[in-house]
Amino acid sequence: MKKSTFVILSAIFYGFIILIDELLIDPYVNQWQNSLIMMIITAPVFYFIAKRGNEISRRSNHTNSEK
Repeated sequence: MKKSTFVILSAIFYGFIILIDELLIDPYVNQWQNSLIMMIITAPVFYFIAKRGNEISRRSNHTNSEK
């Protein structure tokens, strides 16, 4: 997967998380509860994105150095 495709897909996925929060979670909880829920949801997502992004960077750097 190319870096640009990965970044675009990550942004779309995060947009869906925000949409779900605005429609399903936010109307029913307090602001601090919403912040806590969003932190619990987004922390693993950002960890995965950073980990996968590093793998893509390493792979592209490795292929560039072989040329």
